[in-house]
Amino acid sequence: MPAQRRSDRRQEIVREFAALIKEEGLERASVTRLAARLETSTSLIVHYFPRKEQLVAATVDYVLLRYEEAFEERHPEIVSPLERLTRLLTLLFTEEWQGLFDSSTYYACLYLTARSEVVRERWAKMQNRFVGVASRTLEDCVAAGAIPPCDTEAVADYIVCLDSGIGDFMLAFPGDERHVRLRSLALGMLAGELGIELAERR
Repeated sequence: MPAQRRSDRRQEIVREFAALIKEEGLERASVTRLAARLETSTSLIVHYFPRKEQLVAATVDYVLLRYEEAFEERHPEIVSPLERLTRLLTLLFTEEWQGLFDSSTYYACLYLTARSEVVRERWAKMQNRFVGVASRTLEDCVAAGAIPPCDTEAVADYIVCLDSGIGDFMLAFPGDERHVRLRSLALGMLAGELGIELAERR
């Protein structure tokens, strides 16, 4: 089988597995159900992914790619380091960002980080990429004199943790007005720490 066709087939399997998790939950997302959804045999899926753990790991990679693509689409290359930082922060703490991804798929993958070292490593890779984007943006701002010197890596870790925590809260309390106060508080704390002004957005 040509390499491109093999790659396309793998992507199709992963994409449909992510959709299956979204629709039926991780506990019901079996290889048998996936094969039925794809109208193919379980042996074909096993050919590409001999163990379910490998399929789940590939699905985490797929979720990671979607996050990165969504972020890049909304965070184009901007010359001003301070404007890049402002765009980054005001994007992360919004319903627009939190609502981009299906929560059932996201948390199913997160649950598996406690059960599979392979999945945990993929998840850590995703978190580290976002921390890296934030850290580099902060470093550029420090170099440009737009913000005072700081531990950019620690601040980047804090930003990503805040975003994850607010996302968890929004899932537990959908439609709650406390989301607005949380975003305002998070932005205010970061703005004060970094010595910048941030315009809030929903």
